[in-house]
Amino acid sequence: MEQSLTKAAHLAQELILKESAASEAAALSPKSARRVLILDGCRTFARRVETLLSAEDFLVYSFAEVSKVEEMIDLVHPDLLVLDISMPGVDVLETCRQLRDRESSHKLPILLVYGTLDHQLCSQALAAGGNAILPKSAANTDFLNKICGYLSPGVALSA
Repeated sequence: MEQSLTKAAHLAQELILKESAASEAAALSPKSARRVLILDGCRTFARRVETLLSAEDFLVYSFAEVSKVEEMIDLVHPDLLVLDISMPGVDVLETCRQLRDRESSHKLPILLVYGTLDHQLCSQALAAGGNAILPKSAANTDFLNKICGYLSPGVALSA
């Protein structure tokens, strides 16, 4: 129990530090209020997306534990969730359904990403509440434009 509280306190402190650094940037750019939460077990992918989005003044928070998704949504209040549909041992379909059933996340756009295409899983994930699906290999301008499409309709960015 105590170890769990320590982990939660550490997570909250890390988020406060990120938020503090982002707040300083907010004075320079009005776009910085856009928050993206990334749930992905692949740290390399998460870092690549963080770099891409941070360069466009997004506040980016990433984590790898699906059991923390509701807690993170309540803590961060993201404008968009990027969710890996192929995380080992994770029922992404149930996660999407649960998020759609919660008041705090039922309208949250969920961008699903995958490493290996599974047409059936992609279709089921969209039916369970995902808004769009992109391959992880698209973590570039196309990815950024998809995110901007959900957060600022009509805005597209160039490379």
